[in-house]
Amino acid sequence: MLLNIIEDGDDAPSPPPSARKKRTNPQQQQQRRHQEVKRAKMAPGARTNASRPVAQRGAAQAANKQRQSQGQEQKSFARAPKPVATANATANGQHADLSFDELGLSTELSSLLVAPTSENGMGFIRPTLVQSRAIPALVDGRDVLIKSQTGSGKTLAFGLPIINSLHRREERISRSSGLRALILSPTRELCYQIMQVLERVSKPFHWLIIGSLIGGEKRKSEKARLRKGFNVLVATPGRFQDHLKNTQTLGDTLRKGTLEWLVLDEADRLTDPGFSKQIESILDWIDENVKTEERVRTQTVLCSATLSSEVKELSNRSLHDPVTIDIDPAEAARAMAAASGSLSGAGAEGDEVAENEVVGSEAVAVPSTLMQHYMIVEQKQRLAALCSFVLRQVKRYRYNVKMLLFVSCRAVVDFLHAVLTKIEWPPRRKSDLGDSDDEDDDDAAMDHNRGMGTNWWKLHGSIDQAERRKAIKDFSKANHGVLICTDVAARGLDLPFVDWIVQYDPPSEISEYVHRVGRTARSGQRGSALIFLTPSEQAYLGILQKHGMRLSQMHVQTVYAALSKYAIPAGEAAAPARRAKARSSALLKAQNDPEAAAGLLQVKIEDLVDSGAATREGVKGKKKPAFRGSLKARAEDAFVAYVRAYAVHSKETKHIFHPKQLHLGHVARAFGLREQPKGVSSTSKTRFVAKKEYKSKKKSERDFEKLARKVSQNVKTHSEFSA
Repeated sequence: MLLNIIEDGDDAPSPPPSARKKRTNPQQQQQRRHQEVKRAKMAPGARTNASRPVAQRGAAQAANKQRQSQGQEQKSFARAPKPVATANATANGQHADLSFDELGLSTELSSLLVAPTSENGMGFIRPTLVQSRAIPALVDGRDVLIKSQTGSGKTLAFGLPIINSLHRREERISRSSGLRALILSPTRELCYQIMQVLERVSKPFHWLIIGSLIGGEKRKSEKARLRKGFNVLVATPGRFQDHLKNTQTLGDTLRKGTLEWLVLDEADRLTDPGFSKQIESILDWIDENVKTEERVRTQTVLCSATLSSEVKELSNRSLHDPVTIDIDPAEAARAMAAASGSLSGAGAEGDEVAENEVVGSEAVAVPSTLMQHYMIVEQKQRLAALCSFVLRQVKRYRYNVKMLLFVSCRAVVDFLHAVLTKIEWPPRRKSDLGDSDDEDDDDAAMDHNRGMGTNWWKLHGSIDQAERRKAIKDFSKANHGVLICTDVAARGLDLPFVDWIVQYDPPSEISEYVHRVGRTARSGQRGSALIFLTPSEQAYLGILQKHGMRLSQMHVQTVYAALSKYAIPAGEAAAPARRAKARSSALLKAQNDPEAAAGLLQVKIEDLVDSGAATREGVKGKKKPAFRGSLKARAEDAFVAYVRAYAVHSKETKHIFHPKQLHLGHVARAFGLREQPKGVSSTSKTRFVAKKEYKSKKKSERDFEKLARKVSQNVKTHSEFSA
């Protein structure tokens, strides 16, 4: 059986405190590791390969390979506080002793990659497995199809050859040289992340201009930047297509035929119905409007974590005689484990190497260092169980744990963020409703967004672009916290030190499950994932098991035990008898009964929602937060959106997730509502139809008034002209 039962304490790897404390001062650790490597290199007979004569390099490489075959592999490190290593491998899975300059990269670029971060370098020693295979092919001018699991270094695999080819020209490239590289990626966050990586890699080559078209800004400002010119452009397909149609400058730039690189990142997402037409339109425009005799050859790169039939069709459409880089996850896991050893905890005795997991026609994989869990919980208890789980992990990791919390839709993100930043355990003595009259408390709550002992951020497509970037930046820098998000964060984002992936709402596609859990256990590090399921959804486990997923059960009673354990503050555990009388009988009962503790937490949540407490969110330029509606209104909106999203699942899982199987009263309790909102049925259509008709009516009235004013003005003008 692949679905196992685990006992209390086995649901998450509990690293020693010393390992967790390494996060606090990454700069000093980075410098110490680099000094050790530097001393090793400066030892007698240990000169670097770059400083040796050409005639000696072959012998040195042979000696390195011989030492490697004897098991004397060098350890490498990354920029992050934890020492994470990467390794190369040849086709047979053995590790190759390659450096960045041996991949065909320039000396300047290689030096930047291996320089410590304290010296404005990248802090790498070796390329990753996918980089060691993809970069030589790209430097040789071949089209490449890269299929590799998330967190394997695909961005640098195509980014380094692009920068390498552009900065090594005899005649320096400038703005007027035209667009040389176009990178298309599905989400704004991923585009922004790619642009940051490219800007960092191209920092020594200041004449290379890198820009982005990702939306969230005024088209006028984007057009102004396009007129100035870019050498490398990172864009979302929709925004790029919009400017291709409406901005003459972009079309004129492409017609010059200077485009040398085209990268389609996250190709499995770009083949979705929402993107496939845009990609086809862009490729067709380039073929039709750029004359073959005037254009340079465009080298195309296609990156994907999965290799579906749609991705293969896009490959046949866009690539010419490509080199396919297909990284076997088991091989990659062995490379990571062998290189990182005890530093990252990968490859320890008893670890299993991930196998390929076939999803329909797709072959996907999860890291071998990922521990997967599931929890069966009643629908009406889901929110209390979530709070209990977060509290348990926060206490377990001593306030040093980071989580991604995935939900199905934007309204649920907004509601959970609003309520979870106000709930504390144990409850405050006066009130747990968050309606204190103390303005300083409100300001502090706005600044820190704390609840259940940790910090909270939110991320979805409707949030302002600047706020989205700030949320990602703050979460990345934080030592602990939870980022509540939709699937906008499921692909490509490299968020450091994520310990847990919590799927509060199951994904609509099995492939999305893989992409979600791929945000942790990256680069050989350990990570854990948990998915919430109701009793009626247990059949979903069979589908996951069918595709090779290995999940262990986490009992909800084990999670509730954390509520009992921390029902009384630590400082009051040994309080005198007179102070014990002041405690409520409910808290005293919760201390001895986990189920009672969960019930008390649910009551507190419902009291908070039912109180009509206004949610406050900071507004730029204002000292005090602005009111954005009551929690009850947000709970009702989230309820409706959840029921509606519940019906959107793939054919493989649609029979499991059907709205008719929902007990709407229990769903309401999961959103802190004591009763089901009126006018909402299991089909979730009533409210939306009424809302749509209301908006249509209002629009018709506005259009009629506008038309009446226009006719009146025309009649008046005609009368004046006739007179």
